[in-house]
Amino acid sequence: MEIIQTEAYREIPLREGGRESSVPLATAIMKSIAVKAARGNMRAAELFTELLGKTEQVKMRERLAFVEEAIEYKIAAEKEIERCRKEGLPEPDLCPHLDHIHINVATGEVHFTGPLTKEDRKAHEDLKKRKEKCEADLNWLKTKHKRARKPEVRASLRDDIARPERMHKVIRSGLPKEHPIEVFERQLERIYPTKG
Repeated sequence: MEIIQTEAYREIPLREGGRESSVPLATAIMKSIAVKAARGNMRAAELFTELLGKTEQVKMRERLAFVEEAIEYKIAAEKEIERCRKEGLPEPDLCPHLDHIHINVATGEVHFTGPLTKEDRKAHEDLKKRKEKCEADLNWLKTKHKRARKPEVRASLRDDIARPERMHKVIRSGLPKEHPIEVFERQLERIYPTKG
């Protein structure tokens, strides 16, 4: 089994459109089948259609399983919130929060609009504070630049403004994140372990 996977992902040279590139063997085979199918080879067309259908089925099953996990999480979280309310306890600190999980059952899409972990939330809060400080510094420098009369002072202030503007741009771009589905699935595994 391992040798098949090793061979499937072994890079081979492929010439396409007059230029050569390196692609996994599995990719080269699929491209070959697709080209033959496009040129009218019925066996290649049947094989390509069959493989495409199976791939789409797997993707749909994965998407639906994720939607089910998201629904289960929301139901469990809502029950926990209701239990806390009945017992007069504070609402649980949920991450992701229910309001940040949007499920479209028709399309099989789950969309997150907030942090997925407490660490992520802390990072976002820290980033927001840095953004606000950066904006305050920028406003102060721009006001100072506007009031400056001497050309050399104005030039120096322009240089001073450029640094926080670059920093502001970096901060606005946000922090690098894992794919939301991976984070969410890891959290579900902690809550509802499937192994052991």
